[in-house]
Amino acid sequence: SAHTHGGGGAAGGGGRPSLEVWLCRLLRRPLPVALPEDVMWHILSFVPPDVAFHLSLRPLTLLVDKAGSSRGVFTTISAALRAAAHGDVILVKPGVYRESLRLDTCVSIVAHGCPTNGAGAGRAGPGTLSGGASVVITSARDHTITSAAPLARVAGVTLKQTGNCGRSCVLTTHGTLEVRSCAVSSACGLCVEVTHLATPRIVHSRIHDGAAAGLWFRAGGGGLVEGCEILGNGWSGVQISEGAHPALRCCYVHDNKSAGVISFAGGRGLVSHNDIANNGKGGVQVRSAASPTLRNNRIRDERSAGCWIYEGGLGRFFGNEIVDCCWSGFQVEEGSEPLVVANRLRGNRSAGVVVYNRGGGVYAFNDISGNGRCGVQIKSGSAPLLRFNRIHHEKQAGVLTAEDGTGLLEDNDIFDCQWSGVQTEGPSNPLLRRNLIHHNGGAGFIAYQCGSGTLLANKIYGNSKYGVQSKTGGNPIVRGNDIHDRAFAIYLTEAGAGHFEGNSLHALGASRQGTGVFASADCSPILSDNEFGELEIGGGAPAAVDSASEDSEH
Repeated sequence: SAHTHGGGGAAGGGGRPSLEVWLCRLLRRPLPVALPEDVMWHILSFVPPDVAFHLSLRPLTLLVDKAGSSRGVFTTISAALRAAAHGDVILVKPGVYRESLRLDTCVSIVAHGCPTNGAGAGRAGPGTLSGGASVVITSARDHTITSAAPLARVAGVTLKQTGNCGRSCVLTTHGTLEVRSCAVSSACGLCVEVTHLATPRIVHSRIHDGAAAGLWFRAGGGGLVEGCEILGNGWSGVQISEGAHPALRCCYVHDNKSAGVISFAGGRGLVSHNDIANNGKGGVQVRSAASPTLRNNRIRDERSAGCWIYEGGLGRFFGNEIVDCCWSGFQVEEGSEPLVVANRLRGNRSAGVVVYNRGGGVYAFNDISGNGRCGVQIKSGSAPLLRFNRIHHEKQAGVLTAEDGTGLLEDNDIFDCQWSGVQTEGPSNPLLRRNLIHHNGGAGFIAYQCGSGTLLANKIYGNSKYGVQSKTGGNPIVRGNDIHDRAFAIYLTEAGAGHFEGNSLHALGASRQGTGVFASADCSPILSDNEFGELEIGGGAPAAVDSASEDSEH
């Protein structure tokens, strides 16, 4: 068992002898040669806190009991800290301790009876640990814990900031502080604040009801947040800024008043395998040159967008599921350029992806389906790149471009949408290349209200109405496409126009009502070198235009 000592048992922390003794305990042998202090600290930087303070190392243990009167028992944690040496464990009996703690010595503060005091701590939160919820450390005037120690640990306790001073509950400025199986809250500020290259480990804890954010990593801070519940905070659940690069893994981030996770002002971060739900201003926000990486998260039931990228935000999004959000799955604007690959976006009330106000980005290998409006909307001067996506079963169009929206759609599969596969309304001018556009409820492609677009080498077939439709001033360029559709391959009305060259055109409807192209009298298309079934008509010859009535117009 661990040795115990009280008020007179140890010299103050920080001296070289205690550091060397601690390192020898970890190595389980004496040092072969005397090492400089900076070398010893470098060695210790590779040791996880749960290993460094493990009871199998037989650390000296200082006992704290607020109600204690025995000789050698401390009545405050602060007094125990003043007596502690590197590697010591401070064991705290149940009680409410009203004090602000500063950790400059490498120590472990553990609630009495907490299973994290030994090996193999489980995933249980503080409310389920023996003694975990009964040790409360609270401060009204300052940070409850300030940690600058190279290595420290707090386990199984409840940490509260209860004043109105605006201070965070936990502030870590240097080194690695492990907060394990704790509950952390703040009535007036942040729950956890990480700065100046600190790398804490927040594990299996509950970060809740902060007046500001749950956790804020800034000024180069890093570390790990794993298996935590982050909820009910007045700002976002997790904020990352100013070059900070933490890892957020396997957490449940929900019901925060702003975003679940926000990265901004050059923030980074790796966010993976989290459940992010029901936050007030989106699951994830990325802005102002931030560039986090999100992998394999489930972002759901958000009160606005699933992911909102704006003000020049970047970021990489791989393999996430973004479902059932009140706005769009992705909302990208203001010069933002995310990389969005292999995500699943479905059941969102607006579009799966909305790119507007000069937004951009690359969207590849995503599955986009069943959203309340379109699969993808491109508007107001935006120019994204969409490649190898499946866009299907949308309640409106598969892709809609409008208001000077452009972009490149290449090698996508767009099918089974209730309206058309791709709609362009003016003025907008996307480039479509090598897409499959089929079995949609309207046309495969429609340009209207002066919309245009360039279609190259696409396969357009099996749509309920027409292959390509142009009306009300629509003016697409259609070259080298295979257009095999049920009524007319090309259908032009209401001053619709276009340039149709080198296409293979077939009308395959059971009624054979179309013969290839229909153009009403007010239309003036240019047709050249198109193939109509087995009859090739060159140079826009009149024989290529069917004169059937307009009763079948969409």
